[in-house]
Amino acid sequence: MSAESMLTLVKSLHNAAAQGGSTRIPPMTFAELGQLIQLSVKFRAEK
Repeated sequence: MSAESMLTLVKSLHNAAAQGGSTRIPPMTFAELGQLIQLSVKFRAEK
């Protein structure tokens, strides 16, 4: 998964969570999931 699509996924997850909805996470490796979590924490800290 590219860094750009990972960031897009992080944004959509955070937007869905803010609106009380949900977003489907595409199949990914554990390494990608780890990256997703790190990006998500970083994204949240910046807001």
